Amino acid sequence: MLLSQFLSNRFVGNLLKGQTVGVIVAVRIGSAYARMVIEGFKMNLIYYDLYQATCLEKFVTAYGQLLKASGEELVTWKRASSMDEVLPTTDVKKGYTRD
Repeated sequence: MLLSQFLSNRFVGNLLKGQTVGVIVAVRIGSAYARMVIEGFKMNLIYYDLYQATCLEKFVTAYGQLLKASGEELVTWKRASSMDEVLPTTDVKKGYTRD
């Protein structure tokens, strides 16, 4: 077995790529966390907040277009209508309180 084959599936980034992160309350810390994992691991986003996180949505849309232009898989976002919608559809979950 080649070393590159052995190491290719040992990094967390490869396991998270294409998965979905769920964020409940996407204000400062929640948005920062979402941006970090989306850009770092190329994850999709589903979030719930009483208020629309337009800056976060614009970031994910622009980053997805950048990936698509580079020939990589597009990342997406979705605003959930309730917390109950976020939990069963995500691979990684994170919740925050409103700052």
